[in-house]
Amino acid sequence: IVHLAGAYQVFAQPIFARLESYVACRWPDAKIINATYYVRVPGRPSSSVPVAPLKLVLRTVIIMFTTLVAMLLPFFNAVLGLIGALGFWPLSVYFPVSMHIARLKIRRGEGRWCWLQAMSFVCLVISLAASIGSVQDIVHNLKTATPFKTVD
Repeated sequence: IVHLAGAYQVFAQPIFARLESYVACRWPDAKIINATYYVRVPGRPSSSVPVAPLKLVLRTVIIMFTTLVAMLLPFFNAVLGLIGALGFWPLSVYFPVSMHIARLKIRRGEGRWCWLQAMSFVCLVISLAASIGSVQDIVHNLKTATPFKTVD
């Protein structure tokens, strides 16, 4: 679970930015929305931290909402597994291998090209198997799901 915190921060930034710009454009004259206040840090009189009420409140509400959704989905790990399985091959294998082949100008049919394509194909098969397993897990959990129930 700990490793997901960093991923959540990275993937949530565009959502935060979009909602914050929407709210700021919707109410451009609202001082509380567009203001930034500076809070002094105890023990360091010369330093202060900028605090934007809009960011503080909006980001907190978004995190609370996503936490609620995660709690409502008792099969949240299966959904994360499906997302990971779908994203693994194209992002971690196919695009890097394709860029490597293009950058080094490896010609089609060469030994290195064949090995890279074979590795990419094996990873694709693994991703497909993981996707099928995740879908099966989601279907199984949907039959026995109870919101807000923890596994004993």
